[in-house]
Amino acid sequence: MGYTVAEIAETLGADAAGDTSFVIRRAAEPQMATEGDLALAMSPKYAAALSEGEARAAMLWPGADWQAMGLVAAIFPQRPRFAMSGTTRLLDPGQGFGTGIHPSAIIDPTATLGADVHVGPLAIISAGATIGEGSVIGPHCFVGADVQLGPAAYLREQVSIGARVTIGARCIIQPGARIGGDGFSFVTAEPSTVEAARKSLGDQGEAEAQPWIKIHSLGAVTIGDDVEIGMGCTIDCGTVRDTSIGNNTKLD
Repeated sequence: MGYTVAEIAETLGADAAGDTSFVIRRAAEPQMATEGDLALAMSPKYAAALSEGEARAAMLWPGADWQAMGLVAAIFPQRPRFAMSGTTRLLDPGQGFGTGIHPSAIIDPTATLGADVHVGPLAIISAGATIGEGSVIGPHCFVGADVQLGPAAYLREQVSIGARVTIGARCIIQPGARIGGDGFSFVTAEPSTVEAARKSLGDQGEAEAQPWIKIHSLGAVTIGDDVEIGMGCTIDCGTVRDTSIGNNTKLD
């Protein structure tokens, strides 16, 4: 699948010149671009690299002489870095997860799935969970009891979400993220060597070694809208109140 230069420029709100019917199938660095690529040369310092590749169309800085560069078409965004967002979104081929509910997925009868939800192979959705419309639950994901996922959630493969976690609309969670584990909190029945060291700034005194007793996490995790969580991130539950992450946060 591809997009014409005109379609890409319209999406970006950018000017275009030349043969705007020319079809683009992917973006590439100038020196690595082939004939059907859009070379990203949005600064004069990248102009020389165009001659090293085979691109016939490029995204250039305003005022660039695209014809002198041997191109058949060019796009001129006003904010090149911002244009990268729209260009990559348009040309992203995705992960190929497919649609519908995979036969190997396990979904508790008490879970609620909105319209157009996709659940991938070997995913598990637990009792009382609510999945917002248009969401994607990727392969091998785990969604715990009473989890609330807003609309258009996008969970890549092997994401784990613990019980009672609440996540807002349009969240993106990258592979291997773990949300809703217990906080790592412990205490001893009698004052420990750690407590003695803290009070004395180093001297542990004569406190005897003793077993650690777990402090359970009674809170959960609450995450706002438009949050993206990177690969392998972990977010623990709060001890008494929820761990809270606001809207438009990006964690990596």
